[in-house]
Amino acid sequence: WFARPTTPWPTTPRRAPREAELSFRRADWFAPVAAECAAVRDQVALADLSAFSKVEVSGPDAAEFLAGLGANPPPARSGAVALTHALAPGGGVLSEFTVTRTAAERYYLVSAAAAERSDLDLLRTRAAPFARLAIDDVKAARGVLAVMGPRARDLLAALSDHDLGNAGFPWLTAREIAVAGVPVLALRVSYVGELGWELHHAMDRQGELLAALMQAGRRFEAGLFGAFAMNALRLEKGYRAWGADLTSERTPLEAGLDRLVRTEGRDFVGRDALLARARAPERWSMVLLGLAGDGPDPFGGHTVLQGDRPVGMVTSGAYGHRVGRPLALAYLSAAADRAAGGFSVLILGETVAAEVLDRPPYDPDNRRLRDLPS
Repeated sequence: WFARPTTPWPTTPRRAPREAELSFRRADWFAPVAAECAAVRDQVALADLSAFSKVEVSGPDAAEFLAGLGANPPPARSGAVALTHALAPGGGVLSEFTVTRTAAERYYLVSAAAAERSDLDLLRTRAAPFARLAIDDVKAARGVLAVMGPRARDLLAALSDHDLGNAGFPWLTAREIAVAGVPVLALRVSYVGELGWELHHAMDRQGELLAALMQAGRRFEAGLFGAFAMNALRLEKGYRAWGADLTSERTPLEAGLDRLVRTEGRDFVGRDALLARARAPERWSMVLLGLAGDGPDPFGGHTVLQGDRPVGMVTSGAYGHRVGRPLALAYLSAAADRAAGGFSVLILGETVAAEVLDRPPYDPDNRRLRDLPS
């Protein structure tokens, strides 16, 4: 989070050091994070996502290797982007990869920053049977700047001659373009529920690219946003986070990611266990909860109650600034009766009323994300 207002740009990007208030309740960063979320919602804002893990998978065996890596198959054509989850033998989620096919025998995988070593180990271990395959760690060599918000296209168009329209650059596609003269692999993806791109570039040119984006951004009242804002924004869309909502304890089906699970005619580690657990009577299921009141806001580990019975656990939560209420993702056990309602979350000794949301509370039809008329 940024301690000073980020719109309009300050005369210098330098920030004064400031310690965050330590609190389990709404701390001194609550209002600045609200401003960051507003910048993403109303205009355009930048974030540095360079900490992502980044790997290139290439060679004649690359397509076959990735076809069996996770629960969702890789993109079938160059320039397409897909999300896949590599599973443990027991069916739980080990890793989450954004997979971009950049050429016939080359793929670019992006995953969580904290998963760098475990993901490399997983990829190299499962690549062992493939002789014509290379796994290259490119995390240190590539930076990532996110440009997110309804004015994202306007900002990038001021620095690039590439067609950025919906027809020329659809959602969930990637293009090699130049932005301010810097070559980038631009991915039209968004973890915050707004129109946006991730710009993957050579790390040694990041300063040049960021300076150009900041200079051009003054015209669009661009801002900056950090991880706290991103967490709040993604929860308003019900997006799951690896390491919190997605772990080896739960399958993608239990996490509600049915659309990303393709089992017909495919074989991958954890497939049979995934399907067996889907049929089990003790199956858990993830829900998005909307909470009442003005705090305390939820975070991971809180008990979900139905009446006075524990029936689940919160895995992540935050205040949703665009929708004006606290939100949480939680797993409910088979003992929960979703139709009966009466849920609450126990937070810091307080019982906070909660309701199961059938759809994400922010732009449930993805019209803003896809940049479609409202």
